[in-house]
Amino acid sequence: MRIVHQVISGDVAGGQLVALQIARAAKAAGHDIRFLSPTDGPFLDLVRREGFPADVIAIRGAIDIRALARITRVFRATDVDIVHTHVHFAINVVARIAGRLAGAHVLSHMHIENTFRAGRGRRAQIALDNATARLCFCIVAVSEATRASLVRQGYPADRIATVYNGIDPEEGATPVRLASGPTILEVARLAEVKGQKELLRALRDLDATAVLVGEDLEHRGAYEGELRREAERLGVSDRVVFAGYRDDVPALLAGSDVFCLPSHAEGLPLVVLEAMAQGKPVVATAVGGTPELVLDGETGLLVPPGDVEALTLALADVLDDTDRARRLGEAARERVRTSFSASAMNERVLRMYERGSVESWRSMANAAQTQSDVRRWWTDNPMTYDWRGEIPYASGSPEHLAEVERRFLAEAWFAQPAGAPPFSGLIPFDELAGKDVLEIGCGTGVHTRLLAAAGAHVSAVDLTPTAVELTTRRLALAGLVADVVEADAESLPFPDESFDFVWSWGVIHHSADTDRVIGEIARVLRPGGRLAFMVYHRRSLTFWVNYVLYRGVLRGGLLRESPDGLANRWSDGVIARHYTRRRLTEALRPWFDDIDTQVMGQIGEAIPLPSRVRQHVARLVPKHAQEELLRHLGWFLYATAQRRA
Repeated sequence: MRIVHQVISGDVAGGQLVALQIARAAKAAGHDIRFLSPTDGPFLDLVRREGFPADVIAIRGAIDIRALARITRVFRATDVDIVHTHVHFAINVVARIAGRLAGAHVLSHMHIENTFRAGRGRRAQIALDNATARLCFCIVAVSEATRASLVRQGYPADRIATVYNGIDPEEGATPVRLASGPTILEVARLAEVKGQKELLRALRDLDATAVLVGEDLEHRGAYEGELRREAERLGVSDRVVFAGYRDDVPALLAGSDVFCLPSHAEGLPLVVLEAMAQGKPVVATAVGGTPELVLDGETGLLVPPGDVEALTLALADVLDDTDRARRLGEAARERVRTSFSASAMNERVLRMYERGSVESWRSMANAAQTQSDVRRWWTDNPMTYDWRGEIPYASGSPEHLAEVERRFLAEAWFAQPAGAPPFSGLIPFDELAGKDVLEIGCGTGVHTRLLAAAGAHVSAVDLTPTAVELTTRRLALAGLVADVVEADAESLPFPDESFDFVWSWGVIHHSADTDRVIGEIARVLRPGGRLAFMVYHRRSLTFWVNYVLYRGVLRGGLLRESPDGLANRWSDGVIARHYTRRRLTEALRPWFDDIDTQVMGQIGEAIPLPSRVRQHVARLVPKHAQEELLRHLGWFLYATAQRRA
């Protein structure tokens, strides 16, 4: 699968590091991974050094249409399967919509509860965030506290799964100390929400030095200046080290006496896990998912947020009682080892990716459809091209079959040069005399008749008895013979290497397992044999106008389903996959060489408007222009390939 991680910025922070852990595991599992960020920075430098492509597209708000268009183009160009976001409101809105427009499935990883601006516009922000959350096939909350906050906000509870952050502890980190004497380490961006001011105030009554690791990312140094002035005012500036960004956090943790995180809000802080893994006692505020990590009195101490007195007493407790500090640290290390491993986190997320991959072919509503459902639908709805019940003849009569053939061939202007025999531009009839030919999905037998008339030894299969009956009648009326049987293309009833040529027109994308059908075709083709077939084209006017724009945007379908799910629901059959050229080529590549694809479509597709309006508009657009458009944006994707010897 192709997976894009949308991160909140190019800076190094907890959410970004979680994304990188998951990306490494996904890459090791064989997936293609890239990153996308609104800003560049040291985190993107890091992922690029590890071989991950990384793009930068600025996002200036939740209704940044320019960013939406650019990100959608990137997702389409990379044919992404999963968009995995690690961001908050504005970027989430844009990335979720772009992912769905590009046909990807979206997983939002919520590393902390959402915050919205106060006052005017707050309700609109929440409503927009909640609406786009429904575009996600899954939402990951990093703690039960985060999950509860999202449910209260209005996220769909049945799509939220709690997946705790996990780490692989760095064994035997060499201690690094940035101050002499007892040290209290805090690793966090310099921000009001991280509680550095409370730590400075507690420091007045402690015989220790505070080491603050982190940068002022939000205010570009202004808040760091405020903290420095606060330290001066409190008279503790000589016992405060502003260490800035550091890439040796495990070593700093190993060299500290206690780790402190007095935040006002958290998700599931990765740095607390890192401190626990280094065997350090943790003093933190009981916010967000922190109490799910730190068991008060067992693996650390918890205090209320903003309570400087309680913070001071807890820090003094572990600084003055080294035996207790050691016991807390040892219990913390064991808790990380047994309950918060990176492998457990990665395994759960990768399973979610697999779920998203399955759903990229089917909507959630249709995910349980089987080949039996496919057979039942096509038995009840044979492909007779009589959309409105206008053919006045009895089904299977000579007149009925002739009218079905006339309608079918009249729409296939693309299948042969002007004046040439039907489908002679796609089927090499002059090469098939005496050859063993298989047709998959014979329908009413139009192509079966053409192949048999060319002198081929034809075997034709279809999933339904109706198709077998209609095809047999058509052949009998034409005085032709073929072996027509009811069979499932996922398990063809023929020995290996039985055929020289396999033909299928608009059929295999309706199967419950199209990849399996392709594998079966490869099995029954002789080495050097040819395959020619048509499936539905994802980058077509039909897909994007009829399904995405009309059904998805104007009718609200994208709030419930992906573009692929909408196309699956509203086109013919219970399953109807739509392929890009790249995806189809990848499906063929394990068995076939000389793969070629062409786009084509029926003339009515060129003007994607209601039929009564289309008739009038079509008169204004030259037919050659409509045909040229369909060569790029038609609904049919035709492919030929040669079985590898």
